[in-house]
This record gives sequence, structure tokens and C-alpha cells, in this order.
Amino acid sequence: MRRQAGMTLIGMMMLAAVGGFLAYAALRVAPLYIEYYTVESALQSVAEEARMEKLSSPEVRTRFDKVLDVNGITVVSARDLVIEPGPTGTTLSVSYSKCAPLVHRLKICGDFEARRSYQPPE
Repeated sequence: MRRQAGMTLIGMMMLAAVGGFLAYAALRVAPLYIEYYTVESALQSVAEEARMEKLSSPEVRTRFDKVLDVNGITVVSARDLVIEPGPTGTTLSVSYSKCAPLVHRLKICGDFEARRSYQPPE
């Protein structure tokens, strides 16, 4: 008689539980990254506008706030925008932390930083 080989029911249930937990965690983390990429996109569009129109710092902050408002982003604001002029151009950056609840008192937290540089046309 041949010996049977394969996975037992308990092994399959454990594998399904681990896979389900990982899928659940991915669903909880995905909105954090989607929000980050939206903030990064807003920063890119403001940097492009500032480069083309030679905007001042208060105008850049106003544009950034408007873009965030249109996209429904509330985790950062124009006050969080850091504008650093340099010899080769200006750098816009924003950094923030955001947490998402996972299970009961366990949270998944992420530290995000977006940075864009632009050089005004001559």
C-alpha cells in the first residue's frame, strides 16, 4: 500500500489564517500609501506651477493648500510644507506620520516624506 502525502486540514486552515491576516493587514496599510502618493502628486504639481510661474513662498503654500483640499487630504496642510531655497533651485518637502488601526490596540504606523525640487526658468 502507498503512503499518502499532502497537506492536512489543520495545515490548510493555518495557512488560510496566516494568508487572511496578511491580506487584512494589506487592506489596512493600502490607504496610507494611497494618501502618500496623493500628497506626493500634489507636491509635484505645485512644484511645476511654481517653476513655470515664479511663485513666491506664500503663493506656493496657498496653491499647495488648494491642491490638498481638492484631493481631500487632511493629514498635512500648507503649514507643514518646508520651502528651502538653494543655489541650484528650490526644494519643497513635507513629512508626516500616520497610523492605521490593525487589531484592538495594535496599530500600523508609517513615517512619510515627500520632496520635490524645481529650478525657475531664466
